[in-house]
Amino acid sequence: MSSITDPNPGFGRSTLTQKIYAASVMLYVLPKTILSVIITRAFKKHNVSFKDHFLRSMIREVLLGFPRQILRAPGEAQVEKVLASPRFSAVRKNIVEPVKTSAFSGYWICQGSISTKREPQSADVTILFAHGGGYVIGHVAQWITFMLYIAEVIESKGLNVSILALDYSLAPEAPFPTQMDQAHAAYSYLLDLGIAADKIALIGDSAGGSLMMSLLASLAIPLPPSTTTLPKPLGVYLLSAWLSFQHTSPTFSTNAGIDVLDKRFLDNCANDLRAASSHSRTTIDTYTEFVHPVPGRLPLSEILPHTVWISAGADEVFRADIEAFAKLATQTDADVTLDVGVGKAHDWVFGDVVAKEADFLKATGDLGDDFAPGAKVLAVAIVDAVKKRKTSSPRL
Repeated sequence: MSSITDPNPGFGRSTLTQKIYAASVMLYVLPKTILSVIITRAFKKHNVSFKDHFLRSMIREVLLGFPRQILRAPGEAQVEKVLASPRFSAVRKNIVEPVKTSAFSGYWICQGSISTKREPQSADVTILFAHGGGYVIGHVAQWITFMLYIAEVIESKGLNVSILALDYSLAPEAPFPTQMDQAHAAYSYLLDLGIAADKIALIGDSAGGSLMMSLLASLAIPLPPSTTTLPKPLGVYLLSAWLSFQHTSPTFSTNAGIDVLDKRFLDNCANDLRAASSHSRTTIDTYTEFVHPVPGRLPLSEILPHTVWISAGADEVFRADIEAFAKLATQTDADVTLDVGVGKAHDWVFGDVVAKEADFLKATGDLGDDFAPGAKVLAVAIVDAVKKRKTSSPRL
């Protein structure tokens, strides 16, 4: 089994004490959340079902109420569950291989193909992926099923794919620009392998989307002491991306009670990322603020690659910021797509895969169009970008 451990302080296997603490907190959170949802729905009409309203509220309460050392759940069991599943047990030696350099850590989720391990640079497209979690929680292991599903869809369209998942350090132990520097190092690593920039697709959800945008900014505007610019990738694919730390847009009010996130959690996360940084607020904003103006920052036209694909949930607090960013992006030469999921909350494209993960792992064939359609649309968008590049590139 490929070992996945987190180098971040506080990460490890849950102790009995932690489990007891989590259970006791849950005994308090569960009735509190049920009562809160009932009262809220009694006084305000919602288009969200009671079940979804309750589940989203529970996630929100857990994010706010549970200590980080518990939320930073170990990934070993999740990896083994995927590798031992009927779907992937026969190819387990081909997937989830650790990568560690002096500048970054990560995992090859697949190299060239799920079924046959190849040189990563032989793939038609290589994905660099960054996970969400507000920069303070989350681990690659939790996104493995999602990434493998994306790879399967891409392969079903006749392309070979490699996926490198970045295992970046978490705040507040690792403040800005640690995560951006690690993403930059991972991108440079892919280029050094001989993978052309126009064969690399960046994917990030939530804080991972923020990180991928920070990476793009750093490619165009190197953070001193670096002075080296790097070529833009094929495209960036942003899933419910965290594009501004201001948290002042209208949907932070209108969607506050029906999303899985809220302003308090996000303010805490942003503060954790910035608090111990040696850089000024303006410098940090240069690499993290993509909705509101930042003095001295290059325009989005200098930062964005040719393809920009963005998703949002209609019910999420980030929606207005994401829509504002998409509007700014359409004013550049980029090919911009915005997919807003009706009735969906934050990070729904990833969440839909998680919701049906058990069915996916125990099956050995195609689960049909009803399985995680948002993730399938994302994968197809990457395929379309690759095919357009092949058609337009004179060297292919």
